[in-house]
Amino acid sequence: GNFNDVQKAPSLPSKAPKEIKELDENKSKKGLAEIYEEEYVQQTGLGSGPVSSSDELKKEVPSLAQL
Repeated sequence: GNFNDVQKAPSLPSKAPKEIKELDENKSKKGLAEIYEEEYVQQTGLGSGPVSSSDELKKEVPSLAQL
């Protein structure tokens, strides 16, 4: 065996550069549960009710204050 005529392996095509996505580092003002709740309300069409439990509590406070 002569090893003088070594052939290189064929080079694989290089990968395309990945797209750089910008991440928003600002903190969301809504919690994840509130976001899911709003999506559910939109999908089911139950928009006539209060959007969140905090809205319900805000409506209840004046009636409790009169007692």
